[in-house]
Amino acid sequence: MSNTYFIIISDADETYAFILHFINEAHMMIMVWYFNSFAVLGSMLYRSINYRVSHAVDLLRDFDNNVTYWNGHKARKSKVCRDVLHEIQHLCYLHRLTKRTLQEIRELFQLPILLTVVYEFTLVISTIYYTYTSFVQDVRDGVANNYAAYASSLFYMCCMANQFFLRALFFEQVTRRAQRTGVLLNEFIESEIDHEVDQSIEFFTLELLHQNYKIDLFGLFSVDMSLIYQVFLT
Repeated sequence: MSNTYFIIISDADETYAFILHFINEAHMMIMVWYFNSFAVLGSMLYRSINYRVSHAVDLLRDFDNNVTYWNGHKARKSKVCRDVLHEIQHLCYLHRLTKRTLQEIRELFQLPILLTVVYEFTLVISTIYYTYTSFVQDVRDGVANNYAAYASSLFYMCCMANQFFLRALFFEQVTRRAQRTGVLLNEFIESEIDHEVDQSIEFFTLELLHQNYKIDLFGLFSVDMSLIYQVFLT
């Protein structure tokens, strides 16, 4: 977080101050980059899990589409059910492991990310305010408008706002893909399936329903699109 104050006395001090400021900015950006990268990785893992869940359910739905065939091949149907059972149990474990890993990463990064969110929010609001007041004051005083300075401030603000938005979007996608697993898992199947398969789907579904897949920071707010709405309401 860039919260260091400097008293410039000489060119050497100014250079030293600039170096420290750059290190602070770089440290903040690295932490943010790691946090966002884990969000993208988690989203990809959930997408892979959802693809395999969809494939497993499609195998079961094929019992509905080819009733005559499967009624004449009971042994093969039983083998497919066993394979689907093992796959669903494994996917349940992977889904649980992915959630636990993301929560541990959140515990590790939530303090610097909380400070970063507050910093970005303060920067965006203050830049808009001071750019507007500076422009109005220059107009009142009859001073030539410094459009280059205004544009520079607004451009930096847009970069911070874009970073703020992308982080919320990344974790919104993580939450949606984690929750979508339950939707894919419970595609309606009319045909009779193995009792153990039915129980494994029910267990997996109940586990999904009792989990909160939102990434929050100290319980203050969730890092998703709802954060953007809260900022605009503020």
